[in-house]
Amino acid sequence: MLISTVNLSNGSRVFLIDQWLTADALKELRSICHTYSQNNDNWKSADWSDLRWYYHGSLENIIKEISTAKSINDAVGKSLIFANASLWIDLPGPGGMTPHVEGDGSYLAQIYISDKEWPDCGTTIYNDQKQILFQLPFRDNFGWLFEYGTTVMHGREHDVPDGLNRFSLMIWYTVN
Repeated sequence: MLISTVNLSNGSRVFLIDQWLTADALKELRSICHTYSQNNDNWKSADWSDLRWYYHGSLENIIKEISTAKSINDAVGKSLIFANASLWIDLPGPGGMTPHVEGDGSYLAQIYISDKEWPDCGTTIYNDQKQILFQLPFRDNFGWLFEYGTTVMHGREHDVPDGLNRFSLMIWYTVN
C-alpha cells in the first residue's frame, strides 16, 4: 500500500492510495464485479438512477481487510473504525457528477476496480469555489480517502465512457 497526502487550501486532507487491497482481496472483489448483470438478483439499481447499480451480496472477506488497515491509520494519525462499505458500478450516461461535499462528517474512501485504466474518469477534486484542482485517474486498486467528506469538494468531471465497467468500493469510517 502506497499512500500520498494532498493538503487542500481549506485545511482538508486527501489521501491517495495505490495498491490498496492485497492480491487475494482484489481477486475476490474482481470475481464479484464479474457477476454484474441487471438480471442478477445480487445487483439492484439505485433509487435515484438506473445508471448506478449496487451489489447486495456478501462482502465479508473484503470488509475484514479494509477494516484493519493499519497503514491508513498511520497516515491519518488517528484510529479509524470501519463503519460501512458498498460496491457499485456506474454506467455511461448523461455526463459527469456535479461538484459536491458529503452530507455527513465521516471519513470516506473509494477504491476503483477495473481491468482498464482511464486517465480522466476517476474522481475530480475541486476547491471550495468548484474550480478543478486535480483529476484522479480511474485505475485498478487505486483510490482516495477524504479526511472528512463534508470538507472535500469532489465530483466526476467526465462521463463514464462506453466500454468501461466503472466499479467502486466505497468505504465509510468513523474516528475512535
